[in-house]
Amino acid sequence: MRSENAEQSPPGRTVPRVLWRGLGFWNFYFFSKLLLYWGGYINLHVFYNLLFAAALLIPLPPVWLHRLRHLIAVPCSQSTAVIAASI
Repeated sequence: MRSENAEQSPPGRTVPRVLWRGLGFWNFYFFSKLLLYWGGYINLHVFYNLLFAAALLIPLPPVWLHRLRHLIAVPCSQSTAVIAASI
């Protein structure tokens, strides 16, 4: 017996799992960088920021890999902030 919340799919077809988790709180990071650039406090390096955002948006199935990526991303975000503030 199926529960009421189960997705209905035609026989023989499986429903793909949703792996999209988005940027989460990293949205605030990128928005604050845009505000600092707009205020003239830092330079904006679009290539590095897009590369960093793309690395954060790659879907990873296991939750532990997703969390590990965010732990690794914190020092990377500091390095992109140093690059932006250095010029």
